[in-house]
Amino acid sequence: MKHLILLLLTLFTLNTSALARDVETQQYNVSVAQESLNKTQADLDAANEKVKLQKQRIAQEQAILRDLQKQQEAAKQEHNKAKANLDKQQKALDEAWTHK
Repeated sequence: MKHLILLLLTLFTLNTSALARDVETQQYNVSVAQESLNKTQADLDAANEKVKLQKQRIAQEQAILRDLQKQQEAAKQEHNKAKANLDKQQKALDEAWTHK
C-alpha cells in the first residue's frame, strides 16, 4: 500500500510539474503573441496615418490641378481669340495688297 501511495504521489508530482511547464510555456506563447499583435497594430496605425496624409495631399493636388485646368482653358480661349484676330488682320492685309 505504501508503494502504491508513493507511486501515486510520484505520478501526481510529475503530472503537476509537467502541467506547470505547460502553463509556463503557454504563458510565454501568449506573451510573444501579444507582443506581435502590439507591433502589428503599431505598423497598421502608421500605415493608416500615411494613407490619410497621402489622401489629404492628393485632395490638395487635385484642387491645384482644377485651378490650373481653369487657367489652361482661359489661356486656350485667349489664344484662339488672338489667332482669329491674326487671321482677320492677315486677310485684310492680303486684300489691301490685292486691291493696290
